Amino acid sequence: MTLSKSEIADQNEYLLKCQRDFRIAAEYVARAMSNLDEVQRIVLFGSVAKPLEKEIPRFYEFQREGIAIWHECKDVDIAVWVRTLDNLRALRKAKVLGLKTAAQEKNVTTATHQVDVFMMDAATNRHIGRLCDYKKCPRSDKKLACMTPGCGQPAYLKQIPGFRLDPAGLATNVSVVLFERRHG
Repeated sequence: MTLSKSEIADQNEYLLKCQRDFRIAAEYVARAMSNLDEVQRIVLFGSVAKPLEKEIPRFYEFQREGIAIWHECKDVDIAVWVRTLDNLRALRKAKVLGLKTAAQEKNVTTATHQVDVFMMDAATNRHIGRLCDYKKCPRSDKKLACMTPGCGQPAYLKQIPGFRLDPAGLATNVSVVLFERRHG
């Protein structure tokens, strides 16, 4: 079965809509997080931040026919520079609130696990972990992810074994500043 031009166009429009919706979700999360004093800067990066490129996707019908379509955005990546890690629970709640507000105001539904928050130390510009999605951190039922050395220390700071954030992903030509606290 050959895909029609209309089916290809529909899939491309769907993929572009997913990127737009993820971008809206990121903006709402950033707005909610920016209300916390410790948050200094928020940057959107990854596939949601830059123009999509066409590629042969994972979808069988497109692979079989060698049809390139827009890249599929699967999640949102934001980096958040903070002065302190004392209020990560409030940061997690702000993320949830931002997503709820985006759903109410823009009819954009994004699950909390689809927004990866990369925590950055504002003083050193160093990646220090990710924001945990669990309501309670560390989990008392000892989820596998919670057993990673350093995970949950402090609470709501997730560690991923062997992960290193590539600073090139945060470069100004491939990222978008969503918030920057003005001083003075």
